[in-house]
Amino acid sequence: SQERKTLLNISTNSKTAWIPKQEERAIVVRASMETVSPLLARFFLRMHEAITKSQKLLTYSRDGLNEEQEKAVKMLQSAEQLKSIGGVNGDGGDDAKQEENKQDGQSSTDENKQDEQASTEEAPSLAEDIMLPDYVQRKAWVKGDACQVHSDSSKKWCDGTIDDIDADGEYMQVSFGHEQKRVSRYGDDVRFPMNIQTRAIKAAVKVNTNVVAIMRPRFEVSDATREALPIAMSIESSCRQILESQVHMQDCVRLASEL
Repeated sequence: SQERKTLLNISTNSKTAWIPKQEERAIVVRASMETVSPLLARFFLRMHEAITKSQKLLTYSRDGLNEEQEKAVKMLQSAEQLKSIGGVNGDGGDDAKQEENKQDGQSSTDENKQDEQASTEEAPSLAEDIMLPDYVQRKAWVKGDACQVHSDSSKKWCDGTIDDIDADGEYMQVSFGHEQKRVSRYGDDVRFPMNIQTRAIKAAVKVNTNVVAIMRPRFEVSDATREALPIAMSIESSCRQILESQVHMQDCVRLASEL
């Protein structure tokens, strides 16, 4: 048959049948590697810088927060004052983006600055990021769940419990101490009861490790670089999950020390 003849020809005439094709493929692979290898090397370098920077947020001391942790908490508090869950306040997002660009600008190479300028719209700000997981938690609130509510009388956040929820699910009756307050599920006077330090550090870690979005234009140059994008995204996601688990471990240590 024709298939048998073709197979026989390939087996007996390797120099004319399959070796040239193999050499062509090798040339294509070599050309791709010449493009992808420097790109991934640069990505790994930036991930290393991001992880090193994030480690400063993950240190624990009985003496209190370090400078990086205090900065993250101040940014979170500022963002929460400027907007509620229902909408984004432009000033808060701009401040967070300026801080993010300032952090990324500490890198010594001009290419880092080019990456940041090319990805200004793609990289999420701290103010945008911190609200997304909180929204999911708020949407899942049911009667009996714990939350934190802002007391109008004492002017501070208090631990509370959801006593009742309206039929439409929007408004909730929350008790805290000897007080009660009716609040909107998505209002700015109620929040998920995660420690503010933990929430701030977790949000800052996510911003620090947002390397793929910053380098995205470089991954869109060619088919070869686009094939490397899923690899970079997977590595970034894994690193971020490890760092976030460390954030929660830090919170557990903090809570244990307070007992």
